[in-house]
Parts: sequence; structure tokens; C-alpha cells
Amino acid sequence: MRLPLNLPLTQTNMLIIGAIVLIGLFAVVATMGRKRIDGAGGSKSVDDRLSQFAGRVDRNQPAEVKPLAKIDAAVSKGKQGSQIARDLARADIKLTVTEFIGVKLLAALVLSALVGGVMLSFAPN
Repeated sequence: MRLPLNLPLTQTNMLIIGAIVLIGLFAVVATMGRKRIDGAGGSKSVDDRLSQFAGRVDRNQPAEVKPLAKIDAAVSKGKQGSQIARDLARADIKLTVTEFIGVKLLAALVLSALVGGVMLSFAPN
């Protein structure tokens, strides 16, 4: 079996591909963590920050809706979702149920790709 770029499927190439995948996964998780720390809204203007601390509220602005808020609300209503939310709160992890399930799915995909790559490296050509 050959890789898409006409590279032979050797252990070295599999390690390089695995390293690239892990670096990409790290970049995604680091970006998610940074957005969680900085706030999803990004950088606010000085007026917005002053309004926040001075107590002035503009009532004409619509409330911010997070992209995954509806999905998270639907998932959290179920028995399993509420248990996951409780366990996340107990562990003091600042993730929503939807984000936690997404991280688990991403980890499963990466792990299965690595296991599949290792198994293919031992397959006869």
C-alpha cells in the first residue's frame, strides 16, 4: 500500500504522519482552550469594557447566542447529559457537555487512525 503522495508506507513515514496529526490535534485543543480563557467574543472595545464595569447596559442589543448553545441545551436535558455535566462540574472542568463529547469523539478518531496506521504498517505489501 502506498500513501497519497507516492511515499512508501514505512515505519518512519507512519511516525511522521502520526506526529503531524498529533501536532494538529494539539493546535485544535490549544485554540479551544485559548478561546475559553479569553472569552468567545474576542477582544472588546474600550467602550464595551467600560460599560461592563460601569454598569451601563444597552437594551437595544440582542443577546449573544453561542453557536453550540442549542445543541448543548438539548444534550444536557437527557439523563446521560446531565450526569456528564454534573461530573464535569465536580471535576472543575470548564467544558460544556457538547464540547466534552466532541473532544472524546476527536480523540477516538485520532486513536483509531493511529492504530489503523500501525496495523497497516505490519500488513504485507
